[in-house]
Amino acid sequence: MAKSDVRLDRHLAFHSWSWRVERFAWWGMLLILAAAVCGLFGDGLLSRRQLRTADGSMVLEYDRFGQVSADTILNFSLQFRELPGPHNVWIQRSYLDHFDIKQVTPNPRVTELSGDGWLYSFAPSQAGESFPIRAI
Repeated sequence: MAKSDVRLDRHLAFHSWSWRVERFAWWGMLLILAAAVCGLFGDGLLSRRQLRTADGSMVLEYDRFGQVSADTILNFSLQFRELPGPHNVWIQRSYLDHFDIKQVTPNPRVTELSGDGWLYSFAPSQAGESFPIRAI
């Protein structure tokens, strides 16, 4: 046998170990890719969530996975069926302890601390009006 011939039988344990490590690395990369497609690192198939009331008068859309360097946006869509009185959105303080609200669009008529949360009060200009509320 020539000196340049590869002798796998000498290092079979090492080769077996390196193949296992390589297989593990490939599975790890596949899992990271699947998580990215699902939206764990930004926009993706499972990154947005939508909740709605039984009568459909309010819809909340939010990011399922928050990112450290990105704003978390809560989109409320309200459908006003009648005009009398203000319509309120209440958000629990324990949820807001993890966020700083920079902006609410459109501006609420009244914002107040109510019980264990913040109450945002909106007044529609006409019955049947629907408008989005964005909290960043």
